[in-house]
Amino acid sequence: MATSTRVGVWLVGACGGVGTCVALGVAALQQGLMDETGLTTAVAPLNQLPLNSYDQIVIGGHEIRQGRFLDTVHEFQQRSGIFSQQLVDACSEKLTEFSDNIRPGTLINTGETIQKLCDWAEVPTKESPGEAIARLKDDLALFQMKYQLSQVVVVNVCSTEPPTPLSEV
Repeated sequence: MATSTRVGVWLVGACGGVGTCVALGVAALQQGLMDETGLTTAVAPLNQLPLNSYDQIVIGGHEIRQGRFLDTVHEFQQRSGIFSQQLVDACSEKLTEFSDNIRPGTLINTGETIQKLCDWAEVPTKESPGEAIARLKDDLALFQMKYQLSQVVVVNVCSTEPPTPLSEV
């Protein structure tokens, strides 16, 4: 029992390890290249819920690095060989499509280590928190409108940073 609506999954820290695994997993599920082993939504009682099917999911996100999903997948392959080349080849078109939905993130309240990771010139370095919120909100609204999504779920998968005191927002 699935719903007919489309849903967006917006990953903050999109091209990191977790975001890339999510994107590759969704792409593989959409193409029937892997089964649902280990997915809690595939077993009772959750499999009785009217959840979206995998082909109704669109991936996008914010990132501070210039990389794309395929770049991170290739880095993983070089370091550990975690993904088969056959899987990567079969999912490369979908990963490229998802990567087209990645927008520049923000460096507000990041530490020096995260700031050094930023290599994407489009990431604003001198914006106020209010300006950043407006820009990020616009990115989400455009993503939702572009794909006619019933909802967008935002998942923070970026590196942990110190909390921002509410007085600075």
